[in-house]
Amino acid sequence: THTHTRNTEMGCGHSTFLDSDTTRMESYQNNSYLTRAEILHVLRKYISIGGEDKPREPLKMEKILDLEELKHNPFKKRICQAFAENGKGDLTFEEFLDMFSVFNEKAPLHEKIHFAFKIYDLDGNGRISRKDLEGVVKRLCGRKDDQDEVKATDMEFERDVEKQIETPTGGEDVVVKDEMVTKIVNGILKDVDLDGGGEISFIEFRNAVSRSPEFANTFRMNL
Repeated sequence: THTHTRNTEMGCGHSTFLDSDTTRMESYQNNSYLTRAEILHVLRKYISIGGEDKPREPLKMEKILDLEELKHNPFKKRICQAFAENGKGDLTFEEFLDMFSVFNEKAPLHEKIHFAFKIYDLDGNGRISRKDLEGVVKRLCGRKDDQDEVKATDMEFERDVEKQIETPTGGEDVVVKDEMVTKIVNGILKDVDLDGGGEISFIEFRNAVSRSPEFANTFRMNL
C-alpha cells in the first residue's frame, strides 16, 4: 500500500541519477503514488531550481515558490510548509516528491484531506479557527496570498470548501468586502462546525470535504 510516510531508506544513497539507482528508485516508487517516469520528472524539476537529492539538504522555499505549479496558487507558502518536516517550507527532495505525490490524481482521498486540513490550518494549531477561515476565504477570493495580491483567474487550488464562493472569469481582481468575508465564514461554520465550538476539527473537516465530489479532482497538480 502506498503512503506518503517516508521510508528510512529513502534518500540514503549518493547518486542523483535515479535511473541508474535501482534500489532507491524502488523505494521512492513504493512510498509514493508516482510512476518511475514521474519520479524522474520530479527529480529533474527539483534539480532545475537548485535542489539536490540528498536526505538532509532542503531547498529554500523561495526557490520552490517560483515553480509553474505553485507560483499562481494563493496557498503556495502554506503548501510548502505543510510538506516540510520543520514547518518552514524548505523541502528536501523526499518532501518535494511527497508534495507532488499527494497532489497526484492517483493519491487516495484520505491523503488529500489530511494535507488540505494542514494547509487551511493557517496557524498550525490543529484546528481551523475563524481567523484561519477568514484567511482562507480571502485567498480564495483573490484578496490575499501570504501578503501577495493575486488575480482570481490565477487560482488553481481547491475551491469547494464553501459553495458560496464564486470566482468571476473576467480576469479582474475580485473585490470582497469584510462583511462578505464574515458572512461566508459564518456560513462555513454553520455547515461544518457540528459541535458549535467556533472552529473546525479535522473530523468535521473530513466529513465536509468527503461529501464534495469535486475535491479529489481539484486538489492536484499535473506533471
